[in-house]
Amino acid sequence: MRFTLAHPSSVKNFFCTDHCKNTFAIGRYPRYSLLEMVCFKIRVFYFYAMVLDFIRCTRNHLPLLSKVARHTFSHAFESQNEAEDFQNYLNHAFTVQQMAKEMATVGTVFFLVYRNDTLCGYFKVNSNAAQTDIKRADSMELERIYVMASVQGQGIGTKIIAHVMGMAQADKKRFLWLGVWERNKEAIKLYQRLGFRKFGTHPYYIGNDKQTDWLMRKEIHTLEA
Repeated sequence: MRFTLAHPSSVKNFFCTDHCKNTFAIGRYPRYSLLEMVCFKIRVFYFYAMVLDFIRCTRNHLPLLSKVARHTFSHAFESQNEAEDFQNYLNHAFTVQQMAKEMATVGTVFFLVYRNDTLCGYFKVNSNAAQTDIKRADSMELERIYVMASVQGQGIGTKIIAHVMGMAQADKKRFLWLGVWERNKEAIKLYQRLGFRKFGTHPYYIGNDKQTDWLMRKEIHTLEA
């Protein structure tokens, strides 16, 4: 699984960490310039005001889903992989036929993500036996999450993560887990800020190239806990 994405409770940390690097702390709290604080407040307001629509995919969505999946994966990883291996992977993983097979798996659901009428990305979740590594009934896997390059940096990934956490909580799951390429340092830092912690690794093949993904998980506090 690969990723190119904060719960609302961690949005302050998300914005400050990304955009206020040149700060120093007095006690617990860092000191920011007036401009930084204004920008922070604007971004927080924009984050909470942003409304996304999550459309559960059916077979009718497969041509669009295949196109979006191929496009976003290429944009994220093509430059970091050997050309032949990468093309072989694309030509297998993101065909309409392959995605139809995955969609038909019990426990697997794809969603397209829209803001107004703009397609922003997609994600895929697995539960129970559909999960790739952990097959526990009390866990949910976020196998894929991709945001279109044209709308990256606007908090959309963060909103998607919050939505998936809500899905997992509603299904009474104990934790959400995912895999992220060990070389995708920015994604790893983001997941760590959102409360995900590494608990293992697994191999991931791009063509014949064996790579390593970190497995990361975040505990979910259910209403029963």
